[in-house]
Amino acid sequence: MKIQLVLGFAAMLAFASCQDNTSVKVKETVTSSKGAKEDFQSQVSSLSKMIEKALIVEVDNTLRATKIVMLIKRSKLDKATAKKMAIKLVAQSKLNIEEQKEISYILNKEMPN
Repeated sequence: MKIQLVLGFAAMLAFASCQDNTSVKVKETVTSSKGAKEDFQSQVSSLSKMIEKALIVEVDNTLRATKIVMLIKRSKLDKATAKKMAIKLVAQSKLNIEEQKEISYILNKEMPN
């Protein structure tokens, strides 16, 4: 009786150890966040320089706003982030408040969230 029990356990162990391992091992890769942050910062700085240049060079507020919209659409940043940045830059500019409001109105009209 003991021999049958021992042989049964041995057979179960042999059967269990011979089965294929069906679990899939997933190897996680960690992407470098430094490269992504540097790319994001370079995109932000280049877009902000172009927007500041558009605010200085263009004379008419409608032309300023359309130029800013064109720059935002060309940039690699997501549109909401680029629009927020553009509105902040317009608010920080040396334009009077009425011109700032007009440019912000056109930006919001052209690019609703």
